[in-house]
Amino acid sequence: MKEFVLRPDPADPRLTRRVAGIDHERKSIETSVVVERPLTLFLNGREIVTMMTIGDYPEYLAVGYLLNQNMLRPDDRITGIDHDEDLAVVVVRTERETDFEDKLKKKTLTSGCAQGTVFGDVMEKFDEVELDPDAAKMDEGIRFPLCRPEALEKLFAGAGLKGVEVKPIDIPTPFANFDDYWQPFLGGQGPAPAYAISLDETARARLRDRIRERIPISANGSISLTARAWATRATVAK
Repeated sequence: MKEFVLRPDPADPRLTRRVAGIDHERKSIETSVVVERPLTLFLNGREIVTMMTIGDYPEYLAVGYLLNQNMLRPDDRITGIDHDEDLAVVVVRTERETDFEDKLKKKTLTSGCAQGTVFGDVMEKFDEVELDPDAAKMDEGIRFPLCRPEALEKLFAGAGLKGVEVKPIDIPTPFANFDDYWQPFLGGQGPAPAYAISLDETARARLRDRIRERIPISANGSISLTARAWATRATVAK
């Protein structure tokens, strides 16, 4: 991991805990597993979100999240960042006054098993992209209703499994620029790319340009999004 400027320290005892288990040869072993802890983020006194994190670099995580959600502007001046490990809280303060009461009412979990969490004004930018009515049929939220925590928990419990736990796995998905973001849409794999590739060149170019106008792009041209997968764990009833 030396190529990363910020990287977890495997020797940090806070990041893992020892657990007993059985290996692939059915031998008893004890190994270290990563521990996730809740961290509640505040911006200027307003509670924004509680995230599951391994706990290192909470200050960078907080600022990165706020930038990703357009709650911080590239030119905002941060006056302070306070992290309380015991309270599991990180507070970011800015010179500019912020009020995201309306925005926080419109938190949206995007569709599919690999999901992202974005806030209202980001989604509104996509809502403004005019698509033909047939595009609605490609909505992964409609096609894959199972890919929700409630549905997964119900499925596992219905199969007779006990102690069902469903937790999110959030993965940063950075793109160097808009072309880097757009290129996968031309592969035709998955609902959105399949729809994009079905359009004629004129309609596809119009879709590309409208998305480019509305997607949050940093000053250096990069795009930072978050993918989410749902992990489910349960035990077989004895």
